[in-house]
Amino acid sequence: MVEAKRPFGTGFVRLVAVLAFAYLLLLPVSQGTILLGVFSLMALAALLTYTQTKRVIPIPIAVIVLLTLLLGAFGLAVGSRHEDVFNYAGTYIGAPLLFFFCVGAMGQETIRILLKTGAIVTVISGAFILIYVGGQEGILPKIFPPALLELTGAGYGVQDGVSAVRFYGLSTLAAAGPMWLASLFVRTDALLPNIRLRALAAAMGIAGAAVGGRRAIILTLVLIPLVAWAVKRATTKRRTGPTTINPGYVIAGLVLGLAAIFLARRLIAMPVVIDTWRAASTFFAGPGSDISADDAIRNYQADRLLGAWTESPVWGHGFGATMAGYLREGFLPSRFELQYHALLMQTGIIGALIVLAIAVIAWRAAVKAAASRPDLLPSLIVTVCAGAAMLIANATNPYLQAPAHMWAIFLPLAVINMMLREPRADSDVVVVLPAVRTSSARYLKV
Repeated sequence: MVEAKRPFGTGFVRLVAVLAFAYLLLLPVSQGTILLGVFSLMALAALLTYTQTKRVIPIPIAVIVLLTLLLGAFGLAVGSRHEDVFNYAGTYIGAPLLFFFCVGAMGQETIRILLKTGAIVTVISGAFILIYVGGQEGILPKIFPPALLELTGAGYGVQDGVSAVRFYGLSTLAAAGPMWLASLFVRTDALLPNIRLRALAAAMGIAGAAVGGRRAIILTLVLIPLVAWAVKRATTKRRTGPTTINPGYVIAGLVLGLAAIFLARRLIAMPVVIDTWRAASTFFAGPGSDISADDAIRNYQADRLLGAWTESPVWGHGFGATMAGYLREGFLPSRFELQYHALLMQTGIIGALIVLAIAVIAWRAAVKAAASRPDLLPSLIVTVCAGAAMLIANATNPYLQAPAHMWAIFLPLAVINMMLREPRADSDVVVVLPAVRTSSARYLKV
């Protein structure tokens, strides 16, 4: 087979993709000026890819783009009278546009490289947290220079017996940890890294989250195996013949089951696990007698946001809206901890219906992509789990207020987009060719 000539700038595009993705994972909420420069490089790399490949966007992804922009435009229009409304334009218009632009440009090889980069960065983040906390506790020597600690926003303390770690990249584990944990339940395909790297990333992600003391991340780690099973069931065709079970899975299951039996009491007794269970039960069942100060604040905020929503249930109050007599942060009065309550208050029932439509279309696109490229189903499951984990964690922590965290939402869309656009598995040589319109597929030119 004759290998096709690589498009001009391919090396530059992939280098930018790797460096930009690594930066988003390691430093997602620091140095806004640098982050803007990273976004600019991402846009340039995507533009160069489009000019060389003439790639197209499948109709379902294009509809999701339009609905996302509609949600942003609606919230901005309703809230046009508010002072902070323009700051929301970057979150609901600018950042989604940039990520959608990159989603449409990504090919199979780029996604493969990004997934490997994500696994490596997860290992680095988890190891950094373990070594840093070990140094603070006197278990390990302190090896990180002050300049590096300042750059990464590192800090450490203990609250109610639970370690509280500050580290810019810790919030990345809300999606990366569950993503690589889910990857242990699927086989390796053309996009996923090898099982050894995935297992190491899962271990470091879990360890970093446990030591970091973030309850939302612990909760997603507990829930994500169930999410992975549900996604696999929904996207896999039912077999009519006899079911075969790999003996290796049986042995691994027995080993894990025995380990769980012996370690269950110790794990359940961990302060971070107890704290996570208390927070989850408070969120769903209401406050109890031992509610923490943070949970009390969230419960009060939920009541205030729902009360404000009832004042304008259909249209909402728009982005930038504030509540009289309530300030979460004095310098950001329109920013709230509870993102979904806030979105309902801001965009009302209309906004909720738009979000529901986006979710339904995205899910149907995922099912269609699985049927189109069953060989890449493992990667689809893993990246969907990353997005689901970030959405779960975002319920009580405003992760998606930071545009850099949106990678977890748009990475599965990039996989779905590529699977719909390239319905047949590639050969052993990656060849980038101009897209051809066929009668059985519908696309939009970019």
